[in-house]
Amino acid sequence: MHIVVESVIALSSNQKKKLADLFEKKYGSREFKEKIEPTLLGGIRVTVGSTQYDSSLFGSLTQMRNA
Repeated sequence: MHIVVESVIALSSNQKKKLADLFEKKYGSREFKEKIEPTLLGGIRVTVGSTQYDSSLFGSLTQMRNA
């Protein structure tokens, strides 16, 4: 399973551990790639295979604009 976590700044060790624990429970894998993406403005965006979970500020603003 290919998992990518995007954030504005590097994740802390504690955040990485929590995400790894969550991914292991849900997807059976603790491995993920971390990517710094300043355009998110805040929050994170997680891509698992072809599914994307966007809890970034940019994603929220885009969703509000399109509503």
